[in-house]
Amino acid sequence: MNKRNVVEIVLHFDADKTVSYKTVLNEIKQCEELKKINANVNYLLTINELIELFDLSRAAFEQNIIENDKINTGVKHINVEGLNVSRTRIFIDAIDLIEYLIEHCNLTYWKKSEIKDNHFTLEALSKNDITREDVEYLAKSLFQGRLKSSKNIEGEYKRTRKMVRRLENIIDTVTFAFPGSQRQLRRFVLSPLEDDTQMEHYFKHYKSYENKIIRLKKD
Repeated sequence: MNKRNVVEIVLHFDADKTVSYKTVLNEIKQCEELKKINANVNYLLTINELIELFDLSRAAFEQNIIENDKINTGVKHINVEGLNVSRTRIFIDAIDLIEYLIEHCNLTYWKKSEIKDNHFTLEALSKNDITREDVEYLAKSLFQGRLKSSKNIEGEYKRTRKMVRRLENIIDTVTFAFPGSQRQLRRFVLSPLEDDTQMEHYFKHYKSYENKIIRLKKD
């Protein structure tokens, strides 16, 4: 395994009991090790949070993202251990994760843009088309819990899989496939404006939205 994407940090806490993830997170943001490599600490998430947000099993996340033997690398992540840290704590910056998916997992960003008069395009952006601004927007969406699987949305809004799948035609999404896998994964990217009220409006008036959107995909 290529270890260049692992930052090892040892912390010692004087405490009567094991410290929390939040305490560890606050401490590592001040670590000199991270400052030396100019690590971005604005969007740090724990591996447990990311597993839940991505709706993946722990095994799938570790084997495909943390340490992927097929490509001999993995996403840059921070391992924290030390006194009163019960086990190795793993943190990942959301920007690093989005960049990993673009570089190694063929991430495509279906991005909605307004043309005029409330009409839109939904354009497929691949590696060479995705801008730094796009990366930061996707990372922020992930960090804020606005990147969701179909299963997440089915549960939140009590809708069938078929009804949720239709949203692919009117909402931003990302698709990606892990190295060596033919299975295409899709996650919805909800904007800050796409709150519960707007989502319910999508479900009830889906056709009126679909008729105003043109899907574009490069050859």
